[in-house]
Formats: sequence, structure tokens, C-alpha cells
Amino acid sequence: MKKKLLFAKRLFLLVLSPIVLYLVLALLGTLIPASTENQENKGNIPIFITSNGFHTAVIIPWAVLKPTLLQSVDNEIFKKYENYQYINLGWGDEGFYMGFMDNQSPTLATSLAALFLPTSSLMYLEFYDFEPQADESTIRLMIDQSQLENLVSFIENSFQKTAQQQFIFHSKGYGADDYFFKGQGSYHLFSTCNSWTNNALKAGSLPASLWSPFAQGVMWRMKK
Repeated sequence: MKKKLLFAKRLFLLVLSPIVLYLVLALLGTLIPASTENQENKGNIPIFITSNGFHTAVIIPWAVLKPTLLQSVDNEIFKKYENYQYINLGWGDEGFYMGFMDNQSPTLATSLAALFLPTSSLMYLEFYDFEPQADESTIRLMIDQSQLENLVSFIENSFQKTAQQQFIFHSKGYGADDYFFKGQGSYHLFSTCNSWTNNALKAGSLPASLWSPFAQGVMWRMKK
């Protein structure tokens, strides 16, 4: 009996140790700032960082991405957004994103694959015909033109592209005004939707952590 208990204890520790290590690394990465300097609220262009508690995304003026996106899509669907103001952009696991289609939820196998295996990614786009309001889940930042250009460059490089440098359309999204495009790079434990947002903030010289795989860490850094 004692041998069985000892084996169970060792097995439990073997399973638990990597989880604890990951959480410790995530905490340390979040606590360490990416830079001692940032240019938050130095400009007059509003952008937003938003979170649903699990996933974070960046909201930027639609006009700055419009020329590239319209040239990349071989259809007419985006012309109706000509006068829209903002676009919400996020990066994430393809299987996980698709798991929420038709009011479903991702399967356990899909969720585990997203966490433990390098999986294909998608870019999520949603169009707004209004300016978002800052609240507990949406943070407003004021940036300058140079920061915006660096941020947009990072976002554009997050799309998978054809040989002609065009974004690759994947599918319609969940509602009337959202879409998926093929993403660049693989999703895994150390490259999550939230670390993508954190890296976008780094690109724009905005408050960011060394590494932040969780939504709470990204938002904490913004509010700090």
C-alpha cells in the first residue's frame, strides 16, 4: 500500500511540476517590464486594448489598415466598411477559434492540442462603426503616428501572405462584421493570443511585459 501511495505521489508531482513551472515563468515574465521607457499617451491617436478575461485584442483606426486589406481580398465584402471607424484584431489558435462557430464550444482535444502542440493560427478581424468606450475590460491609449506605424507593421506581419504579399482570407466570423484570415506562426503554450497582444504593445513602444501569456497580465500592465 505504501509503495502505491509513494508512486501516486511521485506521479502527481511529475504532472504538477511543469504546470507550476509554467505559471512561475508566466508570473515572472509579466512582472518584468519589456522596457524601462514607453511612450504611452504621448500622441493624439486613440487605440484600445480589450479583454474578455481570456483573450486580448487590439483595436486600431480602420483607415490605417484599409489600403492593405482591400488589396489583399479578392471580393467586394469589405467595401461596405468604407466609413467604419475601428477594427478589432486578434491572433489565436485556428482550431480553438473555429470551435466556437455555430454557438459551439471547442472540444477538449482541440483545447489540449492548442496548449501543448504547435498549431496553425488565424487572425480575427471585427469592424466597428463607432469608437469603443473605455471601461474595465477596454483600455484606451493615446499614441503618435510613429507608434501607430510600428504597431500596424507588426499586425500586418502577423498575417500569412501569398507570394504576392496578399493576406489569405479564411472564413466568415461569428457575426455580421467579423472575419478570419490565415495567421503567421504557430500557437502554443509560449506563443498565445495574449503574448501576441503583448508583443504588439512592445512594437508600439507601449506598456508591455517581457512575456505575458495570460489576459490578466496584459491588462494589469496597462493599468499599472
